[in-house]
Amino acid sequence: MKTTGFSNELKMEVVVGAFMVMVFLGLGYFTSILARERWFGPKYTIEVVFQHIMGLRDGDNVVVRGMPVGKVTELVLKKDGVHVLANLEQKLKIREKYKVSIVSTSILGGRYMQVEEGPEGNAEIPPGTVLDGQQPYDLMAEAADIVHELKVSLVGG
Repeated sequence: MKTTGFSNELKMEVVVGAFMVMVFLGLGYFTSILARERWFGPKYTIEVVFQHIMGLRDGDNVVVRGMPVGKVTELVLKKDGVHVLANLEQKLKIREKYKVSIVSTSILGGRYMQVEEGPEGNAEIPPGTVLDGQQPYDLMAEAADIVHELKVSLVGG
C-alpha cells in the first residue's frame, strides 16, 4: 500500500512534535537541577525584621552553620522595619539568644542571611514568632568613614 504525501507530512509533524516535547522536558529538568531548589517536600517559613537589609534580595540564601538551608522569598517594607520572609528546607530549633544577621559574600554586593540558632540549653522560641534581625555590618561604609576622617585630619578642615 502506497502512503500519500499527507500521511508522510503527518508522520513528520508527530516526530518533530515528540522531539520538541522531549527537548522542553530536558530543559525543565536541567533548569531545576541548576537552580538547586527542591520543589517537593515540606517548606518551613521564618520571618525576620531588620531596620536595614543592606541590599538583601529575593532569592538570596539563608545559611545555618555555613550550610545553605533555604532562600529569601519576600521583602516587605513596614513601619517597624523591613520584614524578610524565607522558606527553609528543614525545620530549625530557634532558641533564646539567637542571632539573625545579613552577611556580605563579596565586596561586589552579594549577600546572604545567616541564622545562629542560639545556645543548646536555652528555651526554644515558638514557631511562627517574628524574629529580630541584627543591624548589618557594612564594610564599605566603615572604610568610607575611615578615609573621610583621614582626609579631614590630613587636610585639616
